[in-house]
Formats: sequence, structure tokens, C-alpha cells
Amino acid sequence: MLDFPHAGGYVGKMGNAVWGEGTTESKEWLKEQLSQLKHEGPGEVLPKLRRLMEDHPEIPDLVDCLAYLEKREAHMQYPAYQEQGFPIGSGSVESGNKLVVEARLKGAGMHWAREHVNPMLGLRNAACSDRWDEAWPQISSYCHQQVRQRRQIRQAQHLAAVRALLSDIDIPVVNTAPRPPVAESPPKPITACAASTVVPTKPRRPSADHPWREYPACTPRHRPQPHAPDVRK
Repeated sequence: MLDFPHAGGYVGKMGNAVWGEGTTESKEWLKEQLSQLKHEGPGEVLPKLRRLMEDHPEIPDLVDCLAYLEKREAHMQYPAYQEQGFPIGSGSVESGNKLVVEARLKGAGMHWAREHVNPMLGLRNAACSDRWDEAWPQISSYCHQQVRQRRQIRQAQHLAAVRALLSDIDIPVVNTAPRPPVAESPPKPITACAASTVVPTKPRRPSADHPWREYPACTPRHRPQPHAPDVRK
């Protein structure tokens, strides 16, 4: 779609070239052409512009303006655009691009991967349209669904890889039948022979010739003796 004011600028440039800029004839002619272009389309306007160029071959600007408009005739179907509810001016789109896209993505030092631009713009549009409370539950649900799908895909790939690996290995068949239960024998009574082998619980003292008794500090013969009395007294 060609912006309607942009197309009207080329039509007005042709009228100014013929009748002069700001003249009454130029203003009245431009008003008539723009009204017809907006409500009837370019089918009736372009032939008039072509006759205007043929009547004034000495003005080269008419040729360039007419060539520009004729090349974009399919983009000037303004009655059809309005019936479908589309704006025929790009002002709202340009303003939205400046306030939504550029304000968020064109900050100083910002670098964006291509796959991250559209998700960020979706969040930005929801915030700028005051629809965050409505959009966020849907976005969150969609993100959780994507995580579950990726997990299921990874699990399926892992299982397929394991099955492919096991198919290349010859594994012997193992008898998985349950074994018969083994009867437990009753505990045997303690006999006299077994009782004699029980270690006594009373602590044992070392024997007389145990090395521990030869330690100088523990034997009586190495203990210090009291001083003998002085017989000279």
C-alpha cells in the first residue's frame, strides 16, 4: 500500500508545476483529484494526469511524477483498503514503529539476535496496549507447552538411540522365572562345647612376665626409695 499523503504529494507537485504553487487553480484541482483518488481509486485519476502531461510536454517534472504513480497503481486501491478496515495513511504505523519498536530495540549498545526480535516485540506490544494482564497468562502457558514438547522430543530421541544401541549388541537370554523359596532352618541350640568357647567378659590382668611389668616406672624395684637416716647424728 502506498501512503495516501505520499501519493497526494506527487499529484500536488504536478498541479503546482502547471498552475503555480499556492494558486487557487492548483488548490481546487488538487482537492478534486485527491477526493476522486480516495473514494474511486486511481482508475480515473491516472488518465487525467496523463492528459495533463501531454498538454504540457515542456515541463519535465510531470513525466517523473506520472511515471512514479503509474508504477504503483496496484498499491493505490484506497477504496478497497478502506472497506477492509485498513488505514490508508502510514502515520499510525510510523508512530507505532517509533514508540514501540525503536524505543525498545534501538537503545545504546543493544544487539539483538534475529530470532529474539519478534518475541520481544510481542511483549512490548502487550505492555504498550495495556493488555499485559490478559496476554501474560497465554504467553506463560505457551512457553510451558513449548518446554514440555522439547522435553518429550529429547526423551524420544534418547530412547531411540538406546534401542538402536541395544539392537547391535547380542545379549544372552536370562531366565527371569522366580526362584523357589528356601526354607529357613531353625537356630541351633548352644552346646557345652560351644559355650566353652565364649570369651569371658571379665577383664584379664597381664601375666608376671608381661613386658608391661618390666617398664621402669611400673616395677617395684625401680621405684624411688626414701632417703636413709643420717647415722652421724
